[in-house]
Amino acid sequence: MKSAILKFRSENKQQIPFEHNYYLGIAIQKKYNQLMYSEKIEMHSGLQNNYTISSIITKDAEIRDDGIYTKNFFIVLRSLEDEFINRLKVSFSSYPEIRIGNSVFSIVEIKDTKRVDFSSDIYFKSLSPILIRYSKKLDNFVTQKNEIEPNLKAWMINAYYKNTGRKPETNFSIDIDKVKVKSVIVSKNRIKLRAPLIYGRFRSADPEMLEMFYYKGMGSKTGLGLGCWEAYQ
Repeated sequence: MKSAILKFRSENKQQIPFEHNYYLGIAIQKKYNQLMYSEKIEMHSGLQNNYTISSIITKDAEIRDDGIYTKNFFIVLRSLEDEFINRLKVSFSSYPEIRIGNSVFSIVEIKDTKRVDFSSDIYFKSLSPILIRYSKKLDNFVTQKNEIEPNLKAWMINAYYKNTGRKPETNFSIDIDKVKVKSVIVSKNRIKLRAPLIYGRFRSADPEMLEMFYYKGMGSKTGLGLGCWEAYQ
C-alpha cells in the first residue's frame, strides 16, 4: 500500500475542464500503460480498480466560463499495490508530460506520504467526489446528505467482503457533517453524473477496512479521479 503526492507545472496555459476527474484518470492510466507497453508487460487484472486519484489541488486557480486555469497543481494518488506507484515514477521519468483536456502539464516531483493510523475514530474529507450507488437501486447514485450514511456503509461492507472474503464488524457508524455535490464524467461519451464531496467521521470502524479503502478509494470508478479521501484525527 502506498500514497504519493504528484506535483505538476503547466506547459501551455490552456484551461482544465471543470469535470476534469475523467481526463485526469485517463492521463494516469496512459502514463502507466506507456511503461507497460515499452516493457511488454500487461497490466494484471484488477489493478485498475485498486487505486484512487484526488481532484487537482491548487492555490492559484483562475475560474473562467470555459474551465480552470492554473500554473501549478498537485494530486494525491493512492494504491493498494506499491507496484503501481513505483512504475508510474519510472514512466514519468521517461515521459514527463500528461494532457488534461487541452492542457499539458509536466511532472515536477513525486513524493511518498506517511502511513495513517486507523486504530481510533477518524475524521475524513473527500479529495475527489465519491460515486456511491444506492444499495437497492444500482442504476442510481446517492447525492442527498441523509442517504449517504446507509448507502456508503452498505457499499463498504459489501466491497470489503468482495475483496477479502471476510465480513467486517458492522456496528460502525458514519457521521456525515457536510456534503457538496459536484458534476463528474465517468466515460468517453461525456455523460455527466452528480457525486458528493463528503466531510464526516468514522466511528468504531474496522481499521483494516478503513486502510483498504484509504488506498483503494471509496465508491465506484476510483481510477477515474473519484473516491479519494483524507483521514485525520
